Parts: sequence; structure tokens; C-alpha cells
Amino acid sequence: MGVEMSIIIQIAIAVVITSGGISGIILAVIKFSSNIIADKLSKKYELKLNKELEKYKSTLNSKIYITKAKFDKEFELYQQLSRNFFYMIEKLHTLYPIVGIQSKDEDFPIIFDNMNYKEAQVAAIKAQETINSYAAFITKDFYESYNNILEECRGLIYLYSTDKKTDTESFAIMEKIKKMFEQLNDKLREYLSKLEVIEGEQ
Repeated sequence: MGVEMSIIIQIAIAVVITSGGISGIILAVIKFSSNIIADKLSKKYELKLNKELEKYKSTLNSKIYITKAKFDKEFELYQQLSRNFFYMIEKLHTLYPIVGIQSKDEDFPIIFDNMNYKEAQVAAIKAQETINSYAAFITKDFYESYNNILEECRGLIYLYSTDKKTDTESFAIMEKIKKMFEQLNDKLREYLSKLEVIEGEQ
């Protein structure tokens, strides 16, 4: 064995002794590995935590926080609008009882029913009064949707008093009104589901 090799061995032995022997080296390796694993786990947990935080923020942003008193008033408001507009549309069906089963290629004369016609007119006026009363308290989008339905209904009532028949046009208008009302109710349900009641009376 040469002098240089002897020196190398002595140095190696010194390092082992200084490190606490073989067990010291093993402990050092374990500690180093543990630090790496802990660091990776920490980053993985931090990433997951950030994702959960973003998801929570998204949920908060999708909610509309109002007091119970305000929720009750708003719920009552939309309930009244829905009731009056449904009643108006129901009265239109009394004016066009065969709309929905007739052939779209045919015209059918109708017997003018003055009582149902008057009731439909009154229902339209009531719906208009309701939407006008609540105009300042509902969103512009909902106001326009209700108002568009009202205009279509009034047009169909007028058509009844002039044409004295159900035809392709009246069929299409009636179907359009029903679809508009269904879509509006879907949007309203979605909006109300986002309302989150918080403590407070005002």
C-alpha cells in the first residue's frame, strides 16, 4: 500500500469517526432524505391547499349575501310576479283553447267569448301594474324579461279581438310566450339559489 493510499484511508477513517461512525453517516443520510421528502410533501400540500382556497373563493363569489328580512321581501316580490304572470298566461289559454293541438297549416274560427276576453284583459292589466310597481326593486334583466312576456301577451289578446280565429301566427305566439315564461322561471330559480341569508334584520 502506497503512502498516498494510506493517507486517503486515514482521512476516510477520520471522517467516519468525526461523523459518529457508520451510524452517524446513516443518520445523516436519513436526515437529508427526510428533509427532501418533507419539502416535497409540504409543496404538494401547499398546492392542494391553494386549490381548495380558490375553490372556496369561487363559491363565495357565486353567492349573494342578504339579510333574512331582505330575502323574505324579495322572495315575496318574485312570488307575486310569478303568480300574476302565470294567471295572465292561463287566461290566454281560455281564449285559444285548441292552440297546441291544431294543425299549424289550418285556420280555425273561434267563438268570441266576451267574459274570458275581459278577464284576460284584466289579468294583463294586473300583470302590468305588478311589474311597474316592482320595477325599481328587481334587476334590469328580470324586468325586461317580464316586460317582454307582457308585451307578447297583450299582442295576443289584441289579436283575439280582431282576427276571430286561431291560426299559425297565434299558435306560434302562444308557444313563444310559454317558452319565455319557462326560461324566465329557470333564471329566477338559479338566482334565488345563489342568495345566502346572513344574520340581521335590516
